[in-house]
Amino acid sequence: MSLTKNADVCLVCSTPTSGFHFQINSCRACSAFWRRSQQGERKYRCRRNSKNCEVHYSIKNVCRYCRFEKCKRVGMKWKNQDRHYSDTSDGEENSISVKSPLSVNSIPSSTTIKQEIGFSSNVSDDTAVTSSSNHINVTSISKSTSLYYTPLQYLSYGIGCYLSSINKDLSIDKVEITRKFTFRKYAFFTEACCNEFSKALAISPQYSSLPPTDKAIIFKNVWSIIHSIERVYTSIKLYGAQSPDIVILFNNCQASSDEFAYLDDKELSTKDKEDFYNLFLPANRFLVSSMYLPMKELNIDEIEFSYLIGYALWSIQGVEQIGSETKELGKKIIRALNNEIHSYYTFSKKIDNYAHRLAEIINLLAATVKYRDMKREIVLTSKIFNVFDACKVAAEVMKRDPKGMHGIFDVGI
Repeated sequence: MSLTKNADVCLVCSTPTSGFHFQINSCRACSAFWRRSQQGERKYRCRRNSKNCEVHYSIKNVCRYCRFEKCKRVGMKWKNQDRHYSDTSDGEENSISVKSPLSVNSIPSSTTIKQEIGFSSNVSDDTAVTSSSNHINVTSISKSTSLYYTPLQYLSYGIGCYLSSINKDLSIDKVEITRKFTFRKYAFFTEACCNEFSKALAISPQYSSLPPTDKAIIFKNVWSIIHSIERVYTSIKLYGAQSPDIVILFNNCQASSDEFAYLDDKELSTKDKEDFYNLFLPANRFLVSSMYLPMKELNIDEIEFSYLIGYALWSIQGVEQIGSETKELGKKIIRALNNEIHSYYTFSKKIDNYAHRLAEIINLLAATVKYRDMKREIVLTSKIFNVFDACKVAAEVMKRDPKGMHGIFDVGI
């Protein structure tokens, strides 16, 4: 399924259209049918008594019961008692029927999608996320040709699967707030998260349809950004946005305060531990001041978090190696995400003036990109000037080439 198919056809009858009516992409005929049915409080009976008739623009005399039910299923809204929704909007109120991405049952269940994931890893640590298969059973997203889901719906579900997987055993009781952490546990956990996120992305048909080269470039470009955002987000959700304490998770068993932590791997010398702490101290302070505290103040919810991840994922216009078709797709998806978050704020949260909040959320992404760049510069300059070789240290601790550790060092050294 491509975004173009999603964005340029009526979600009810699949006729080509570019209009938005009653909060979804729909043609005028289906929106008029929905309006008449709601205004007249009409009741229909399935002509075949199967309640599963095909609804398609090429079929004459479509079953009105199944057409009406499909209008409801794909997200048409009729809330005249709360707010007057225009049925002639051309895109400013494109909405989704948004559910929590943490809920497996958030989207109607129908069939199982098995997404093939070509991702191998040698993760082998007791703190790493475990997975028994390289398939994701997506039991809550239908592959039926009569149902369409928006980019944010697919993304929200995938992010929900990702968070549920990597945070499966996470609890405050199991987390030690410490000033010492082992690089080995951190590295294994980060690598496992990288594997799980690659699987979560495969749920999105927009991402899965990309050429393999473009997928690899996008993933490499965005992975460390998303991992940093997720660790801050999960830390805030675990300890609460109202908590006065600053606690940031390394993995699911270790966390640090705003005093930060030293490496404690036995393979490292005392000098290496001191060098590592001092080199990354400015970046860690930036993490707290520009990412953790602003996100804590905003206390973003699951939908906003999914939007933030999607915005990071598809902001690819400045990536030179990516093909023009993929960049054009990225522009369409960003536009769709913006329409969907507009509808979420306007219709679900009843927030009319959300511009400042959304700008602050986008600023979180800009801060995270700067945080990534700061770490890259630290790793590169410390290697060049022979102050501290992070890759050499990683190889000593991990007992293998650090270039195989997906997402831990995202610089070409």
